[in-house]
Amino acid sequence: MKRIFSILACLFVLVGCGSHGYEGKYEGTVDLLFTKQTMIIEISDDYLTISKGNDSERSEIEEAEVIEKGGSEYLLVTEEGGGETYFQIIDDDTLILDLDIVQVKLERI
Repeated sequence: MKRIFSILACLFVLVGCGSHGYEGKYEGTVDLLFTKQTMIIEISDDYLTISKGNDSERSEIEEAEVIEKGGSEYLLVTEEGGGETYFQIIDDDTLILDLDIVQVKLERI
């Protein structure tokens, strides 16, 4: 009987480990030349939503994992269809999204 409870306890722990820990909404400001635009990103276990002004784009997530690259940690989000988005992890509530010409500091809201 103890063995059954031990197996069940291990299964519950394994099921709870599927999360990457960075689910939630993040907000940042994009500075492009003479304009500033607020960006809101929502990260879930199964989707990623990027909103800028009145425009919103939602992608289904195939996988999200924390990886180490060049001495920094990144949240790698692989979208269904093969697209990848990297968020540099600064701390539990701060991510950086590199958009080639500008970096956006995103803070959890």
